[in-house]
Amino acid sequence: MRDELKDKQEQFSLARADAATVQAYQVSQKKAVDSAKEEKNNLLTVTKGQESKYQTLLKQTQRNGGANQEQDIPTFGRRRIEL
Repeated sequence: MRDELKDKQEQFSLARADAATVQAYQVSQKKAVDSAKEEKNNLLTVTKGQESKYQTLLKQTQRNGGANQEQDIPTFGRRRIEL
């Protein structure tokens, strides 16, 4: 009985830690998305509707910021969570 209770407590603690990690990951992804939106809006403001200039700046931005797009997905316990 005690062993079962300890096992359940441990499982609960692991689940709580996993939930906190997922929440932190979601917050970081939201910040990345918000940053990308802000950058796009800045590019649109700078180009003032000039599509070719916008496309050129967008390509430069993608070349410079491509490394930021490939972030590791966190792992939980013994399994990898695919989001």
